[in-house]
Amino acid sequence: MPPTSAETRRFLEGAWGRKDSGGARASLRAVGFRRVSASDTVPRKTLDRELGLLAVMAISMGAMLGSGLFVLPGIAVDAGRGFAGAAMPLAYLISSVVVFPAALCKAELATALPRSGGTYLYVDRGLGPLAGTVVGLGVWFSLVFKAAFALAGLGAYCAFALHLPGEARTFLRALAVVLCLGLMLLNLLGVKKSSALQNGIVCVTLIGLGLFVLECLPRADGGRLFAGAGSAGTVPLLKTSGLVFVSFAGVTKVCSIAEEVRHPSRNLPRGILLSLAVVGLIYVLVTALLVSVLDPAAFAGSRTPLASVAGEVFGPAEGVGMALLAVLTLTSMANSGMLTSSRFPLAMARDRLLPEGLGSIHPRFRTPVRSILLTGAVMGGLVALVDVERLAKLASAFQLLVFAVVNLSVVVLRESGARWYRPAFAVPGYPLTPIVGALCCVGLLAFLGPLAYAGAAGIVSAGLAWYFLYARRRVERRGALTRLYGERRRLSGRVTRSAVHERAGVLVPIFERDEDLEDLIPLAALLAESGEPLKVLRIEEVPDQAALADFADEDPLTRQIAQRVEGIAGRYELDCEFEDVVTHHAKHVLYERAVDERVHWLVMRWQPRSKRRWFVPDPVAWFVHHPPVDLVLFRETPGEDGAGLERFRRVLVCPEPGPHDVLVVHVADRFASAYGAELTFAYAIGADPDDEEEEARVRAYHRGLARLYQAPLREPLLLRGSDEAEAVRAASRDFDLLVLGAPPENESMLRRSFEDRVTEGAACAVLRVKAVRGSMHTSLQKARQPAHSRPPGQEPQPRLPSDPGFRLGDVLDAIPMVGEKAIRTKGQLFAAIAAGFRERHGYDPGIEAALWAREEKQSTALGKGVAVPHATIDALDRLHVELWLLGEPIDFEKEGEDPVDVVFVVLSPPGLRRRHLRALARIGHLILLPEFLSCLRAARSPEDIRDLVETHEDELGTR
Repeated sequence: MPPTSAETRRFLEGAWGRKDSGGARASLRAVGFRRVSASDTVPRKTLDRELGLLAVMAISMGAMLGSGLFVLPGIAVDAGRGFAGAAMPLAYLISSVVVFPAALCKAELATALPRSGGTYLYVDRGLGPLAGTVVGLGVWFSLVFKAAFALAGLGAYCAFALHLPGEARTFLRALAVVLCLGLMLLNLLGVKKSSALQNGIVCVTLIGLGLFVLECLPRADGGRLFAGAGSAGTVPLLKTSGLVFVSFAGVTKVCSIAEEVRHPSRNLPRGILLSLAVVGLIYVLVTALLVSVLDPAAFAGSRTPLASVAGEVFGPAEGVGMALLAVLTLTSMANSGMLTSSRFPLAMARDRLLPEGLGSIHPRFRTPVRSILLTGAVMGGLVALVDVERLAKLASAFQLLVFAVVNLSVVVLRESGARWYRPAFAVPGYPLTPIVGALCCVGLLAFLGPLAYAGAAGIVSAGLAWYFLYARRRVERRGALTRLYGERRRLSGRVTRSAVHERAGVLVPIFERDEDLEDLIPLAALLAESGEPLKVLRIEEVPDQAALADFADEDPLTRQIAQRVEGIAGRYELDCEFEDVVTHHAKHVLYERAVDERVHWLVMRWQPRSKRRWFVPDPVAWFVHHPPVDLVLFRETPGEDGAGLERFRRVLVCPEPGPHDVLVVHVADRFASAYGAELTFAYAIGADPDDEEEEARVRAYHRGLARLYQAPLREPLLLRGSDEAEAVRAASRDFDLLVLGAPPENESMLRRSFEDRVTEGAACAVLRVKAVRGSMHTSLQKARQPAHSRPPGQEPQPRLPSDPGFRLGDVLDAIPMVGEKAIRTKGQLFAAIAAGFRERHGYDPGIEAALWAREEKQSTALGKGVAVPHATIDALDRLHVELWLLGEPIDFEKEGEDPVDVVFVVLSPPGLRRRHLRALARIGHLILLPEFLSCLRAARSPEDIRDLVETHEDELGTR
């Protein structure tokens, strides 16, 4: 009897929890999905793992040792048709080099995703189901075409061996169809039976080719070989390389049956690379001997080149013997094509891109019966009805395109930060290897001509049509590419819309094991206000193809982490909740919890740049640069384990004018208040000791920060040096903890930021603080002393000292109301602001450059059509505030969401940092008032706007 919905829910949402005498609480729930189907709770039949290293090599070599060696040399050597002629061995060598990066990439992908499906699975998980559908169907067709081509070659060699006349071609096609049916039956009986045959055929082929090589060596004419190779042009050589590329495409076919390989993390990469090395050597050596023992014109255009050469050079008996060897080898190739191509419909049906019936496994033979039947039927039809030679050439073109996509899939999966992507084998020379491999594949494709382009375009069009007409409405998953780009608009749009709401609570997400919980939990408590909840959220990310229900049971590691959270919470007398989430998308869960649960702070472990990534600094890099709430990243002291925050007695603080300096100083001040630490403020000011102007600017900025606090600050530490990051790293040797801000939002992926360089090389522990975009420092009014360290009955002190005399209307200098289409871009707006200031005040303090510099660190768009560009400028002597109303909204950020038509501009010198922040906080409170923005947009004149601001400031009082 199937489980009821209630039983299923209890199974998936089983909870465990307890509460000790100290009041600490921990709870565990397995969640991360919204809907559970019965198929998730029923074990699925799997394929038997029976294939070892030798079987992997046999299947891979059998897929390569076929028509590429026994048929294609007759075409590739035909210089009269624009091919390489005697330079054919060099073309095979070029193809083997071009396929090598793709082989490495497939070896890595196979160890991370050892499941049936091969290329389709890798592209689907990397680039999404749309690309997976196109590539899966295309590779399936190309493999079927190639296997049919092998059967056609098999017929030609049978005719050669039996001395059949040309009119027997129809009989040979019928024979090929019968052979196809026999191979289909063999594959239906089980992969072990077919792999056993494969091993024997590959051994016989290698022995036969070895004997052929030994006979040819004494007769080889090296002069003919080198003379022919030197006379070949670049275009014919590359055209031939593209043609024979399909000969090597089978090197990774074994990945399609990775689910049936024992120890795939070891056997797959070894088998793939060894097979490519052996077969590549065989191809180059055999083709070199062909053109060196016989004039290439003698066998150009032959469909039986090896038998023709053997018969011409050594006699008819040797020719027949080579033909029989070719029959055996081409049978192996057709069998390998049947075996591997039939697994593509299986994998795609499991993912609901094809009808689910194709994914069924026979209960007795444990083989995908329907998938094999479909593949065999299509292959037999092609053999009987279609000119498969031309289709085989098109298969070569599409294989080049597919291998280019495979190379790129490795880059996408690595850079996406998918935590389930943990290959046991890593591509050496990343990222250069996959990128160069993809470019080389596209380069060879360009030399194959219009027919190849049309064929590849036709297969791509068929795949697109199938996806949009059938598969699209049946799948909901997304590929790893969306982790880099596709999900950013959705997430950033949600963050923008919610950024101006009040929040509460602190969330500590962990992704691996305990991840410095001894420090992260006390740090989160340090930031929590009185009564705010504290939660530790463990996020377990699993592959898209894994059923979440398989991970619903409580595991020992989760229980261990929950108990540790409970122990730490009890030690600090905290009310701390623990939750475990199983999900396919870790970043989505983290965003949803941070926004939906009204979290005020995220406290996370800093993730160093992974050695396996190159473009994206860390697994959640984009999230770190675009958090929905204020963010703190913690990096432990190198070589130390977490032992509580009490050990940090000397704290180095590195603020910088911008969006994060207030929170940097606020976090440092809280830390000092709670643990009695000594704060030292440091500023990197360059190497010139005579630059008095820069030193004066820094000291004025420091005095402005000092006014934010009642306790006096020590004299700042001025760090001189041409490399500012190195100067800060050197200073960190004398401190226990370093507190600094976050890098710019638009940080280059190819160049590390100042903050990243400092964090990676600092000698002490590091706290990185980032203010959420759009917070506008409205949180400055909240308590600055942590709840757990404040004496009973004492009221919290505000972060920003009160200033009852401050009114925004008193510093509102200008209220330009711009007509429609007068300003269309952010650049035009900044130029207009600078020009207006210059016209009103008679000088230019560098406003436009300062606004752009601030914008590069973090967008000043708040949502609701409001932006507050602001900057600290040395040449100013007082605080300036302007309010611009635009007749037509403009895009203010890359995502293009919430076009801006209300712009507050705040400018001040470094020494007036407190009044600068007070203006930002007042603006933040004003735009939160009901009806303020709607009344502002409805105003008719600057005088009406000024009256409106003063009226609403009266409503705010002295906040």
